[in-house]
Amino acid sequence: GARSRKILVRTDGSEEIMPSKRDRIVVEAGDMLHFDTWGGGGWGDPCERPADLVARDVDRGLVTREGARRYGVALTDDLEVDEAATAALRETMRAARAGETGLFNRGGGIRELLERCAAETGLEPPAQPRFGRWAVRREASAG
Repeated sequence: GARSRKILVRTDGSEEIMPSKRDRIVVEAGDMLHFDTWGGGGWGDPCERPADLVARDVDRGLVTREGARRYGVALTDDLEVDEAATAALRETMRAARAGETGLFNRGGGIRELLERCAAETGLEPPAQPRFGRWAVRREASAG
């Protein structure tokens, strides 16, 4: 999966990356607000997903051609699976791995995700929340 992004494209061609929790965005006629939502990290080894199902997902617009390559699937111009290229791509992907794949891939730990945030989203990573005194839990008095 990839991180979610909001990009506002104005009629003059300018683009603005929007924070994910922003509302009341003023748009004018002809502006386009793109929402790319976070995708799932996946279950199991992507190289084990049947190539014909990946091709079907591309045909349905659920996965891009480049996304299919992340499953190790090479497609022809007419979206058919290129069996030889797929086998070679999957072998290259398996050889490049540092060990076994886990059942889940969450994209790394929190520290890694924060370090990659600006490069992947165009925004600084979120700050740790700081709560005011009003939010501090108080123990109930026993009296």
